Amino acid sequence: TGASTLPIDSPAIASPKKVKWPSLTLTGKLGKGPRGAAMLNGQIVGVNESIDEVKVLTIDTQGVQLEYLGETKFLKVGNSTD
Repeated sequence: TGASTLPIDSPAIASPKKVKWPSLTLTGKLGKGPRGAAMLNGQIVGVNESIDEVKVLTIDTQGVQLEYLGETKFLKVGNSTD
């Protein structure tokens, strides 16, 4: 009937690869919201700033939300991306 099908190994249906995050440790944070700051690997970064290509999305009372290559992670103080 002329219908086309994708081969089984097509990238369109292949499972995504796991993202290898840079090693970051959250050692502290100050404040929350858009004016908050986080201490990641000894560097102070704010919302919408990046460290090792990892962007800080939000800072709240519990920790920080990070984004790297389209994947997100939430870190609490004392935790790392490892």
